Amino acid sequence: MAFNPKRMRIQSASSLEVRGLDAYFSPHEAVWPLLDMEENMPPYIWEPAAGAGMIVRCMKQRGFRTLASDIADYGVRDLDIQTNVNYLEAVIPKGVRGIVTNPPYKDAIRFIQKAMNEVPYHAWLLRTNFLEAEGR
Repeated sequence: MAFNPKRMRIQSASSLEVRGLDAYFSPHEAVWPLLDMEENMPPYIWEPAAGAGMIVRCMKQRGFRTLASDIADYGVRDLDIQTNVNYLEAVIPKGVRGIVTNPPYKDAIRFIQKAMNEVPYHAWLLRTNFLEAEGR
């Protein structure tokens, strides 16, 4: 198929009704560079918006102890992802010293604010335009 720029969509402008839970899962190509460059990541991490589990898979392959949860059940059966867990209402599990996640974009600020008050380490896989807002 030939390249057709009219079919290409760079950024979504869909309404929240269309986006649902804002579940845009991170590919492993976004996770490996973080793990390759980060030297201060604690050994016990919580991934509270685990989705399809790619962040958790990559971290486990690198030997991190990783707790995974999500507000929805996306049918991932080979990882122990706790479902029906709303991070924004959840208590930080004992021993967790870091958060690594790709949060739902609409709740990213709330995820970040919560994590900043709970753990010393956090890493966020977000779209680059997240940084463009005046308030950030």
